[in-house]
Amino acid sequence: MQEHDNDRDEGSTNSSDNNAKRAKHPSLPFPSTLRVLLSMKLGEPLGKARSPLGQREFDCTVSEGFDVLRQKVAVYCRQIADDYNQGKVKGVKKEVDVRLDDNVAIYFKPGSNTSQVDYVLLTHSNHLIEMQETWRHGAQRSAGQASFKLHLFVYVSKDRPSSSESQKRMSSTRGIVRNRSQVSSTIERAADATSEVAVPAAPVANDDGEYRNVRFKLNGVVVQVPVNVADMKAVLGRTD
Repeated sequence: MQEHDNDRDEGSTNSSDNNAKRAKHPSLPFPSTLRVLLSMKLGEPLGKARSPLGQREFDCTVSEGFDVLRQKVAVYCRQIADDYNQGKVKGVKKEVDVRLDDNVAIYFKPGSNTSQVDYVLLTHSNHLIEMQETWRHGAQRSAGQASFKLHLFVYVSKDRPSSSESQKRMSSTRGIVRNRSQVSSTIERAADATSEVAVPAAPVANDDGEYRNVRFKLNGVVVQVPVNVADMKAVLGRTD
């Protein structure tokens, strides 16, 4: 009986020692401001996304709430996306343009050893609880809570236009080509017409100053057509 009691005492002692080893630092009160490390990755959330396209660090005031945190994250993510798309991120080779959704989804890494598939999507209802919980676990880390950072992740996709956007771009391109062809044809017709124009030395009847009757030879027949003086000067390249 005494031997069993000793075993229980030894087991209790080992359990206490293990707890003491885990609690390496006393837990500090939950702070009003947390340091955030934001990483942006290319790929699907909770998938096999690669190394970050870029990172930012900033302070998060807990009392500001989730909406303000999301706005800050969106601002920094736009900076990262712009830098990446312009090839300005040091040590990261640009492969594709990235697109950032308007409603930024923020994922949270609750522990230092948490795998990517277990990251948590932050929402209005869980963000404060998750922050407090990971802060409490920070006391068990070797560096304690003094070096604590809130690890947030945002995932972005390749900038590929939708089918409707592609159709719009193609239609726009066709319209530009069509317009250029029409303008070219108009210029050519105007050039041909000016070769058959006889401009009178003096105004003829029915002129009002802004227009003048000019004789054109159309299909072998000379006709008089009211022509805007300013337009004709522009066609002829005259500035007087």
